[in-house]
Formats: sequence, structure tokens, C-alpha cells
Amino acid sequence: MTNANKKTTLATVKAFVRNTVGKGLRVKANTRYSGMTDGIESIADSYRPVTSAQMSDSTTLGIDGAYFVSGSRNYFYVVNTADWFGFQVSNCVGMFELVIPTKK
Repeated sequence: MTNANKKTTLATVKAFVRNTVGKGLRVKANTRYSGMTDGIESIADSYRPVTSAQMSDSTTLGIDGAYFVSGSRNYFYVVNTADWFGFQVSNCVGMFELVIPTKK
């Protein structure tokens, strides 16, 4: 199995965060859970820099805007555009992207 065909897992995303935090890592929340409507709603957000991460916090990794759920209920997608590379995470709490710029 080549790297291109490997399944993206939480361990893959954690390693990506560990290796890129403080080196251009950015977060963008696309949707978030709303208690007012008891559902997921789109939000207006832009890419914000991530300056630190706390790997011991399994739900957010210490990143504001990120939220992981347990029990293999996170879905991971690769983000690979002309401007960004990283991962989109989707779960019952919302959807967000962790990316680094591809251009300097």
C-alpha cells in the first residue's frame, strides 16, 4: 500500500498537528453544533493561525475551533488545493479544517 492509498486516521491528523504547529498550521471551522436548533449550522470563519497544541487534550488537542469525538466517529478528508494542504475533520459536533499553506 502506498502513502497515497493509506487511510487517514486520528493518529495521522495528530502527527500532522504535532509536526506543523507553530510552522504555519491554521484552523478553520466550517460548521458547529448549535444547542438552539439542536443541530449543526454553518458558520462564517476564516483560517486562523494555531500557535500551540496540547496533545493530552483528546477532544480539541488544545486547538480553538477543533473538536474530535471518541469511538471512531470522526471522518477525515484530505485537503489539497493550490493554496492549502491538510485535513478536513467531520463529526457529530461539526466540521473543521487543519491546514498549512502550500505557497510561501
